[in-house]
Amino acid sequence: HFANWGEFQAFMNTLVNAGAIESIREVWWDIRPHPGFGTLELRMCDGSPTMEELLAVAALIHCTTVHLAEQYESGELPPPTRHWILRENKWRAARWGLDARIIQDEAGNLESNRTLIHELLEALAPISQQLNCAEELGSVDNILEQGPSYIRQRKIFEQTGQLEQVVDALIDEWKTGERHSSVD
Repeated sequence: HFANWGEFQAFMNTLVNAGAIESIREVWWDIRPHPGFGTLELRMCDGSPTMEELLAVAALIHCTTVHLAEQYESGELPPPTRHWILRENKWRAARWGLDARIIQDEAGNLESNRTLIHELLEALAPISQQLNCAEELGSVDNILEQGPSYIRQRKIFEQTGQLEQVVDALIDEWKTGERHSSVD
């Protein structure tokens, strides 16, 4: 956790001066700033198989980033979550996806990942209007209702036992923009 840009720069300078890295490109975080472009790079959601899903994830990330920036600027950013809770929640999300139960606080209270995503979408709705991406952000609901790609991929593999069929379905989804609901 860095409180501000200066702390991030000091950390990067330490790593470069210590010979641990030569540039920020060698820092493999899930999210990292790109000083050259003035952007954030997110490395955790590569490979959306349909354009609708890709635009939905982009809108979610864009709106969330603007929301957090507004909270930061107004001094209303919530305190950072403990690193061990973040690590555990990341593992839970990677393991159980939308069905994960996410730790909310140090008391160990849990909430459904789906519920948290719905709450986030509600909070981001006004921002999506301002950013002209309300339709794209609304497509996140389609993903929640119809299931994300990993569920479709697992279903195809369970039905066929063949990874080639999974790859063929992903290629077809990208070409047509239509999600596979079952194997033909």
